[in-house]
Amino acid sequence: MATIKRYSVQFNWRQRLAELDGEARKRQREQDVAETMAMHDRHAQLGRAMQGAAGSALQRLLANGARLSGLKAAEIARLIDLGLRAERSAVGVSSDRREIATEIWNDVVTTAVRLFLDINDEPDPHTRARLVLRRLDRIIDQRLAQYEKEA
Repeated sequence: MATIKRYSVQFNWRQRLAELDGEARKRQREQDVAETMAMHDRHAQLGRAMQGAAGSALQRLLANGARLSGLKAAEIARLIDLGLRAERSAVGVSSDRREIATEIWNDVVTTAVRLFLDINDEPDPHTRARLVLRRLDRIIDQRLAQYEKEA
């Protein structure tokens, strides 16, 4: 056991393991990002295909006056609502309060997770706490500046 401890100090195993662990986490994050981007691409392709099919069906419906006259008021209102939502979504504007809140919190959570992943390798808890607070201050300042530009 004494030899192992001596080798550990002599060959700096703790630091080397920490570096390996950090590299493994970095690679995992990169892989997660790549998989997420591939998923978004698949979803976008599927969404475009579904829109094409729905657009064709809507054109057939609009071309058939007899079918249109048979629509109930609620069905017409639903078509209008779906059209408005689709337009808002296409231009990047959320129309639902839950969607807006989700977008805001997703951004906050993603930023916080990224912050903690970056700082988590710091072994000293006091230094780690200072780094978290400094980075949070910087993030808040950036967000406030962003909102001031938009206003």
